[in-house]
Amino acid sequence: MNSSRERAVETSPDMLGGWLSTSSSKYIRLFRPVAWICFLLPFTVGLAIGSTTSVSLHYVLYGFISFIFSMVLAFTTNAIADRDVDRLHDGRAKDIDLSRQPIVTGEISILWGTIIVIISVLLSMLFAYMINPIFLVCMLVCNIMWILYSVPPTRFKARPVGDIFCNTVAGGTLFVAGLSIGGAYMDTLIIIGIFIMASIFYIPTAVTDYDFDKSAGLKTSAVYFTPKVIIRALYPLTGFFVIVWLAVMYMYNELELRIFALLVISYAIIYTVYANTHVVGTNLRMRVDKWVFIPFFFISILSILYALMKIFGFITF
Repeated sequence: MNSSRERAVETSPDMLGGWLSTSSSKYIRLFRPVAWICFLLPFTVGLAIGSTTSVSLHYVLYGFISFIFSMVLAFTTNAIADRDVDRLHDGRAKDIDLSRQPIVTGEISILWGTIIVIISVLLSMLFAYMINPIFLVCMLVCNIMWILYSVPPTRFKARPVGDIFCNTVAGGTLFVAGLSIGGAYMDTLIIIGIFIMASIFYIPTAVTDYDFDKSAGLKTSAVYFTPKVIIRALYPLTGFFVIVWLAVMYMYNELELRIFALLVISYAIIYTVYANTHVVGTNLRMRVDKWVFIPFFFISILSILYALMKIFGFITF
């Protein structure tokens, strides 16, 4: 339920600015756009690699609109499903304090949240349909993953390996979606490499939630296997990842793809070593905002700019 202060803001005609600010804030807390950055990265990198001069800008725009509504679906669904456990959150290791989720505080009703989910699914699929069949299938898979991840009876986020599976499939599929807009490098080996990378990047974020997930009774992969074991699993994953991308470099002579392969190999190795050297007991002393959100944000922006330069013909390989 809303506090008396919030009710006053909503009913006083002299405080329209305050009401707008409060209204805006609750939707930002519901949709959590900062957390989208983890999924924006594979989408924009796929777009950058796959773009050619034949790509129409309106397809790029449709792709981003579809992506945005898919993210709204993902985080609204998660907020509704997690409303009881989010009350226990202590504000650490997340982009926001989940105990302030508007579904938890009552600022947004479950009914209205459900309506937002339905609208988001329809709009995400509509704009995906306007691009091409591969993009449509990719967004369908992603939207299904968000529901399987959060909503009972599946609720894979609370099942060992299930949480990794959903986020890996979603992250890898978003890369393929971005790639499909331009259609270049639609190669099986490259796609396999991206799915592995999505798994590598997700695992440390699961470990940072260990204390909260355990206290909330969620049997995530980190809780079930323990943080040290699951972080150690990054080593063989990264080793396999490096082999895959070295194979890509061997198979392709394109300078663009070789540079990309070197970058992702380097980043994955650094990320894996850093995560493994910062596990102390059950805690991963790794600032998610610094090591995930900030680099991912800048890489995403550079990827968008790179894609546009390829589309306009300023960069050719």
